[in-house]
Amino acid sequence: DIGNVPLVDKYGVLIQTTFELAKFEEILAALQKERSGEYKIEKTICLATSKRQKAALKLADEVDAFVVIGGRNSANTRHLYELVAEHCKRAYHIETASELNEEMFKNCQNIGITAGASTPDRIIKEAIRVMENMESFESMLEQSLEDAHVYPGKIVKATVIQIGKDEVYVDFGYMKEGAIAFSQWSNEAPEILAQTIKIGDEVEAKVIPGTSKDDFIRLSKIKAEQDAAWNYVADLAEGEKRRATVKVLRIIKNKMKNIVGLAVAVEGVEGFMPASHVELRRVEDFSDYIGKELEAEVIEVDTAKKRLVVSRRDLLRSEKEAKAQAWRDAKEARIQAAKEARTAAEEAAYASVEEGQTVTGKVVRIADFGLFVEVGQGLVGLVHNTELSWDRNVKAEDAAKVDDEVTVLVKKIDRENRRVALSIKATQEDPWLTEAAAFKEGMVVEGTVERFLPFGAIVKLADKVEGLVHVSEIAETRVEKPEDILEIGQNVKVKVIKVDLKHKKIGLSIVKAVKEAEKAEYSSFINDKPELTLDLKEQLEGLNN
Repeated sequence: DIGNVPLVDKYGVLIQTTFELAKFEEILAALQKERSGEYKIEKTICLATSKRQKAALKLADEVDAFVVIGGRNSANTRHLYELVAEHCKRAYHIETASELNEEMFKNCQNIGITAGASTPDRIIKEAIRVMENMESFESMLEQSLEDAHVYPGKIVKATVIQIGKDEVYVDFGYMKEGAIAFSQWSNEAPEILAQTIKIGDEVEAKVIPGTSKDDFIRLSKIKAEQDAAWNYVADLAEGEKRRATVKVLRIIKNKMKNIVGLAVAVEGVEGFMPASHVELRRVEDFSDYIGKELEAEVIEVDTAKKRLVVSRRDLLRSEKEAKAQAWRDAKEARIQAAKEARTAAEEAAYASVEEGQTVTGKVVRIADFGLFVEVGQGLVGLVHNTELSWDRNVKAEDAAKVDDEVTVLVKKIDRENRRVALSIKATQEDPWLTEAAAFKEGMVVEGTVERFLPFGAIVKLADKVEGLVHVSEIAETRVEKPEDILEIGQNVKVKVIKVDLKHKKIGLSIVKAVKEAEKAEYSSFINDKPELTLDLKEQLEGLNN
């Protein structure tokens, strides 16, 4: 009927309270496939109805005939009948006990009975009473009493009496012989089993459901072994887990054919591994896992229900974290080793240099305040801006480039704080000393007034050399401020009265330069007339004073 549903953007889906849930899921899947859009679904099916349907479906696989009691107009009863009819060929929908007859149950061993939720109890009881009074039911009851000691789930001891093409026939002391299919004997290949099984071999087997038409009682050696193995499966305390090696047997799917997990062999029994617990990532195809052995953890054990659940998720997460931690530890070890190597190299480098030593280094970084120069393996010192050059205008980026080799003087080593002060300037000749060497005490030279100080005037003698004329040496009379007598840029003659190379100071005097000039003048005059030559030095000095 999906073809009658219009094409729209939004769909509302409502399920009748008595409708079969599995059928609803099938219809919904087909509807969503044919009509894409936004769906709002209300599953209003009654919980009791759902449980009744599941119970009926399970019972239908275990009986030879099935009777569904209830009105034919009852949707609930009708859905029950449709459900069991798919699994039991001899299914009957009756409204009253009058519809029952012995022919319906001919050659039947087990009869299943259910009823719709609205079916009155009196109708159900009447139908059961009629069935119990049938002659065939009396014989069935007698047969069931005779067979009471053989039932599905019972463990029996049997002896191999014949080996067939695809099953083994055994005698276990019952009126019927037993048959164990090769697939229920072992997981080995049939051709191998046919060679290893011998007549007379004794085996324990489990009675499994069969039909009344079978000439043999169906048995399973594998299921018996699995039941026996459950006796040795240890329980788990709440929150406990234990590690185990599992072998993947097959893929498990639900009724919608969706993969829900894997069947695995673990601790001698069959366990279940949910699909979401196989890997940390989502797995689309599980076919490659079949037959593989995996490390996992048992996370749930219910020996009463024979349920065992395993998981790899926490184990894989722990392994992943362990690998990550190992990587972090290795990284930390490498960093520590490199640090120790650097420290050892620094120690060796510190031992290789001394204060006052001139060495060659490589510029490794340029900063606003200076150059960082490596003078030994792992030993980096700083050349401050003040130590770059005698020229104070030189900046770090002008002095050198990264990877340039420079010659430096080790000024100071602070081993405790790991600091080394270097100087490029100290390796160069001081241009002031070079030029100042030309000026000796007593010389009269020319200079230019550069600037004024409160206590004198600075006079430039050469490109790099300046001297100070104290206020007391500017004029014979008392001078309050040097600018009262002198001007910036004025050329003056000065006499060098003091040279202090250590402190880079030169003292000058304008007054003494004037005296030297006067002395030279009258000395020249006297020397030109020898007969008038007189020694007036002391008198002249007395007058000047």
